[in-house]
Amino acid sequence: MFRSLLLLPLLTLTLAAQTPVPTQAPKPAAKPAIPAKSATPAKPEVRKDTVLARINGKPVMESEFLMFLEMAYNPQQRMQMGMAEGAMQQVQEQYLQTRLFEAKARKDGLDKGPAFARKRAMMETDILVRALFERDGAKLQEKIKVSDEDVKAFYAKNPDKFKNPETFTARHILLSNKESPAPDAKTLSEEELKAKVAKVQAALKGGKKIEDLAKEFSDDPGSKDKGGLYENISFGSFVPEFEAAVRTQKVGEVGAPVKSQYGYHLILVEKLMPSELQPFETAKEKAQQLATQARQEQVMKDFVETVKKEIPFTQSPGPEKVGAVKIKQPKPAVSGSN
Repeated sequence: MFRSLLLLPLLTLTLAAQTPVPTQAPKPAAKPAIPAKSATPAKPEVRKDTVLARINGKPVMESEFLMFLEMAYNPQQRMQMGMAEGAMQQVQEQYLQTRLFEAKARKDGLDKGPAFARKRAMMETDILVRALFERDGAKLQEKIKVSDEDVKAFYAKNPDKFKNPETFTARHILLSNKESPAPDAKTLSEEELKAKVAKVQAALKGGKKIEDLAKEFSDDPGSKDKGGLYENISFGSFVPEFEAAVRTQKVGEVGAPVKSQYGYHLILVEKLMPSELQPFETAKEKAQQLATQARQEQVMKDFVETVKKEIPFTQSPGPEKVGAVKIKQPKPAVSGSN
């Protein structure tokens, strides 16, 4: 079947897909070969077009199939197709089948009416835009290239994009407001929950380590077996009440009970790591990608503005009614039978 040739949703993607132009011209051979005077110039090979099939009396030519291949598949895909036994023949059969379906649709008058005309115009738009970027893409691609100096400048101008996040390492004991992990477990009263907290606090004051008490009492399955440990965690991963306590508690000491939607937390902050700018060498690859992306967006923006100067263009601030258009609503999918 025909591969869909859709409108380009983002012209930037088309531009990114262009093959980069080599930075250096290929080196010539040491000595160009000089043909003997008596040699007869080779004649260019002329390939005769052939008829692949006749559909409704009209020939379907091999040249049409080759054009379809060029439009629907990139060079690498076409090469792979040619190497795989029977693959090209299968695609050709599918192509001819599609042309047969096309003839049937035309016979039934499905190529008539405004809806078909609009869809055909959209396909023509797609083909023309592709042709434009096939012609101009190499020049635009050349403008996208960024030098090492450009990458360093982007890194220096956008430090927030290259910072390690602020992190913390902490242990905690969660004393859940549920009697057990079961979904239908009884919710504890505030008095019962506070009694659980007091029991663990008393054990801490008695000299027991928080990691041992976490394994015994914590209701947090994510850290219970690790002695309540959460290591190198980025802020924004936990409930606000927990993270507020991590920021304000004294490092190395178990703080006051912190209440959240899950119950009470007893937290020991072991380490706070501030956000730090990555060295350029560490961030170089990311900086290269982001700098290229920014340049690509700017090149496309400039290209659009250049075209607007050549082609009159105005955009309506809102929907502009130009006439009634009937749009068929899709029928709802039926799930199951009544």
